[in-house]
Amino acid sequence: MARLPTPGADDNVWGQLLNDFLSVELNTDGTLKRGAEISGAYQKPSGGIPKTDLDSSVQTSLGKADVAPTALSQLSDVNTAGVANSQVLGFDTPSGKWIPATVSSSVVGDATTGSKGIVQLAGDLAGVATSPTVPGLAGKVDKTSFTAKGDMLAGTGSGTLTKQAAGTNGQVLTADSTQTTGIKWAAATDSSAVHKGDLLYNIVDYGATTGATDNKTAIDAAITAAAVTGGVVYVPGGTWKTTGQHTIPLNVSVRGAGKGVTTVSFRGVGTYCFFIGSNSGGPNPPNYMGRVGEFSLQGQSSGNGTGPWGQQVGIYVLNCLFFNLQDIHMSSIYKAFYIDGGDEVALGAGTFAGNGYVSNCTTANVFIGFHIYRWVTDTAYNFIYSYGNSPITTGSVGIWFDTKPTTSTLFNPSVEGHDTGIRVSTSRQGLAFINPRLENCTTYVLWENNTWGHVILGGSEPPNGPWASGSNAGSVTHIARDGWFPTVTSLPSASSSYRNAIYRITGGTGVTDGVFICIKDSTDTYVWRELTAAQMSFGSYTTKGDLVVGTGASAATRVGVGSDGTILTADSTKANGVSWSVHALGGGNYITNPSFLDGNTGWTAGGNCTLSANTLNGLFDANCGSVARTASSGTGTVSIISPRSTVLPSLAYSASGSFRLGTLGTSSARSVTLQVNWYDAVNTLISSQTSSAVNESIQGTWSTIALPNVIAPDTAAKAEVQVNVASVPEGESHYFDGFQLEPGTLPTSFNANFAQSSLNGNMLAPATITSRETATGSAKPLYGTTAAMPPAGTAGRMYWATDTNGLYFDNGTSWVVVNASGSASLDGMYDFPFTYDPRAAGSTSSSALGFTTNNVYYFRLQGAATINGLMLHQLGVGSGDGSGKTVNLALYNNTGSGRSAKPSTKISGSDLSITPGASAGDLSANFTGSITVSHGMWVGFSTTLSSASSLSRNSTSNVSTSTTDGLSWVTTTSGTGPTLPSTAPALSSFYLTLLVVGI
Repeated sequence: MARLPTPGADDNVWGQLLNDFLSVELNTDGTLKRGAEISGAYQKPSGGIPKTDLDSSVQTSLGKADVAPTALSQLSDVNTAGVANSQVLGFDTPSGKWIPATVSSSVVGDATTGSKGIVQLAGDLAGVATSPTVPGLAGKVDKTSFTAKGDMLAGTGSGTLTKQAAGTNGQVLTADSTQTTGIKWAAATDSSAVHKGDLLYNIVDYGATTGATDNKTAIDAAITAAAVTGGVVYVPGGTWKTTGQHTIPLNVSVRGAGKGVTTVSFRGVGTYCFFIGSNSGGPNPPNYMGRVGEFSLQGQSSGNGTGPWGQQVGIYVLNCLFFNLQDIHMSSIYKAFYIDGGDEVALGAGTFAGNGYVSNCTTANVFIGFHIYRWVTDTAYNFIYSYGNSPITTGSVGIWFDTKPTTSTLFNPSVEGHDTGIRVSTSRQGLAFINPRLENCTTYVLWENNTWGHVILGGSEPPNGPWASGSNAGSVTHIARDGWFPTVTSLPSASSSYRNAIYRITGGTGVTDGVFICIKDSTDTYVWRELTAAQMSFGSYTTKGDLVVGTGASAATRVGVGSDGTILTADSTKANGVSWSVHALGGGNYITNPSFLDGNTGWTAGGNCTLSANTLNGLFDANCGSVARTASSGTGTVSIISPRSTVLPSLAYSASGSFRLGTLGTSSARSVTLQVNWYDAVNTLISSQTSSAVNESIQGTWSTIALPNVIAPDTAAKAEVQVNVASVPEGESHYFDGFQLEPGTLPTSFNANFAQSSLNGNMLAPATITSRETATGSAKPLYGTTAAMPPAGTAGRMYWATDTNGLYFDNGTSWVVVNASGSASLDGMYDFPFTYDPRAAGSTSSSALGFTTNNVYYFRLQGAATINGLMLHQLGVGSGDGSGKTVNLALYNNTGSGRSAKPSTKISGSDLSITPGASAGDLSANFTGSITVSHGMWVGFSTTLSSASSLSRNSTSNVSTSTTDGLSWVTTTSGTGPTLPSTAPALSSFYLTLLVVGI
């Protein structure tokens, strides 16, 4: 079998195999062996295949086509004889042919059963005869009414056609099942358009129409649908009326087609239109995350909310984060934008709104444009504009930061036509006004709270003064207009309102500009001080540690660098008031054995006197020191000198102590002084400093004496405290206790249980004593019925007869009644330091304290006790006083400590009313039950006595209000009679004394 050679094989036989293969179809001369057969095949003529060459059946079909009619007249079922212009063919049943006919309607077809639709008028059709008629059209349409270009015919679905008038330019024909014809002309805007990424809930799809009187239901339905997955509620162009109160859920936006294109006509009365946020509070408000905007909102109440539409609110934001209001214009409404952090009492602590964005939001004819209320934080307001009214409505506000808004920024805020342009009544900080504009307002900027940290940068200057104006502006607002502080031609009056405000003064020709700050000086007077470097030369302050200090003469001076380890100490002896000192500050008492607990150890007596330890008459415990003038030494000064203590040079110290006149040989007062003696390191006396004299004439009463603010000399290494009593006759003795030498300018009380009293022991002692309070907790005094009184014989004891309210003193032999006549010696009574002398303190003329009738005075008590009543001493009856007068007393609780201590509320059941006697004497009255008094409580006191000499104080009391020491206050205020106030009023004045007393 012939084959082709195989490539890569058939070596040496390729030629033979190829010849054998070709010889199958070819002759040796190259011609085909079957050429004769091919030459007899059909050849297509050049002119195409003739009909006669086709199959006979094909020839028959082509023959029929050759004789097919070419006109309607050639059809067997069509008769065109007599045809006229504009006629149409209609079927003629009798003849079974289509014949020419005239139509009297412009529509061919059966509309009786047709559905709603549109047929465009193509021209008048005529020639259809009445008979035959066009089925269903006869008499249905009058063609003569369709003369306007664009008129259309539309089915009504009720067997008739009606005219659809032509639309206006730009409108499109849309299907509308609510119309009779099922169609209507509408604006070209596609209100159903869905933009990329948007899921729109068109209020029209939920039944809203521009012709409705209230679209509230439709709008709420769209909002409810959008709340399922989140999305945009779309309000198309047009005016949409609603009674409002729409709550916009989280992650739902409400958007219009643009300001001026979409208008929401708010018809609600005294309510809000849109609400964003939450009525449930707490520290974690919800994240809104939606956006509201691109529409206008037209209210009905542009006044103060008292009209028929009430206090309408446009958009109300409450207690939420990330609110977003953009491109909104509101007009004719009481309050346009209301952003509220929430009521922390009603909604819970920590409630706030914040992290919001308000941009391109404008108002016109509104009473309040933007009200930012309570805790609203970290919000940006970008171009907000509020226009009020013309004429301006009284009380209207453009932008109002109310109560607690903080840390927010306003970019390009603009206000005009309001009674108050910008009102800042926040109690917080951090508002920044960037490039603000104010125009045509009655009050441009009103600062109502003393806050700080607000910044105004650039912008317009209010025409009636700088931004830093108003009763609480300037001192609390950092101003940075145009890179400078407020610029004025003259400074306003210095006051607390401008404290720390910085103003720039620009003067006319020949007047130097300056920068001034308002400060309060040491006399509590507000003054303007110029900020200038002209008073000092900074060229000399080049050494590390140099200081610049004032000299009190409107100039500054240099304080050189101190040595390592030294500290800067106030030093009034220096020109600049300070100096470097080699010491460290310390505290406490530098005197050892200050209260003679260790006998007389360390203490010495001066010349012609002897010192002994007394274990009965101590003030702070049973021990004290006793100094007596030695016999045969005549009259002179007795002194007691403390142990010598180590001190530091150049440091301020204060000395204090207590003394009591044990015996008083004559009626002359004793002059007592306190001094500090300074020694160097080898105990050589350097100098001494002595206090003013205290003149004391009452024996048995402890008094205090102090020497404050003494400066140790530069070479001082040791100091001692010395007390001197002058004009002491031989044999007379006196007591001393509780001495203290301490660093500082003011002395403190040596014993923490005692403070300074308002008066020197002339009134208010316990009437019934059930406990005794001393530093060492010594034994209680005796008390009980008169029949239970123990036998006398132990000198110094006291006994209170609870059945008769009598007070008795054991003089070592018998019990002596302590009564109003003063017949008993009270010296021994003061071995017990729980009280002070309830008798008159001094003569009636030199030491009387004038009490104003019915005024209330408050005296602080020291120590602690349980008492049943109070006692005071009446010095005498003055002119004009008589029967029917009263002295009113009550106990008060304490508030505060130190100099800030004040009486607060009255203790229930402590009111007492005492009737003065006809002559001098002790007066007392009991409570309805025992009252426990703690340290620091107060006694309120008032009297109807009119004489200044009726009750008295010690003449050494310090009544200067400029005194810097002391802890107790006296306030005078108008009284109301027998009943003292339930709460102590504000203190108006105070008196100080150096006498330490206790209950």
